[in-house]
Amino acid sequence: MTNPRHAWLGTTAAALAMLAAGMASAGLYDSWGYKAAIQFSGYNKSETLINFPALVVLSNNCFSGFAYSQFKSGSNDLAFTADATGMQNLNYEIDTWNTNGASYVWVQVPALAQNTIITTWWGGVTNSAPASQTNGATWMNGYSGVYHLKEGSGASIFDSTATNTTGSLSGGYAW
Repeated sequence: MTNPRHAWLGTTAAALAMLAAGMASAGLYDSWGYKAAIQFSGYNKSETLINFPALVVLSNNCFSGFAYSQFKSGSNDLAFTADATGMQNLNYEIDTWNTNGASYVWVQVPALAQNTIITTWWGGVTNSAPASQTNGATWMNGYSGVYHLKEGSGASIFDSTATNTTGSLSGGYAW
């Protein structure tokens, strides 16, 4: 005959193990309101690019269900992950955020190959932008400098990499 106490302990242990497994596998953004898959179908080379900064362009209705009005804290509640589980954050840098048009976001894709899919998340409550917005982590693949040339005036251009090397325009340039 089975000892009822052992059966109870076994059942309790199994329930706790399932609860712990569920907690461990919960995605970072499960409570966020929206997510969408982004597929890179335009890359058709045989080489897989590692930690490649890919440009993602967002705008109202850029994919089904996306609207700037769904954000709760400006662009701070935007995230990108390597897959739909939301467990692996991706570095990204917002080049331009324009709620009345196109926003340009550079996302560091861990392995870019034909039809790579990443996930974007938005509509969650967060207090600040991720560190990758300002620390150059999106460009950690040996880049000496990345200049988006978005300043629009003046003679200085600002680097997006961790080297943070400000450049100077000279000669007959015009913004």
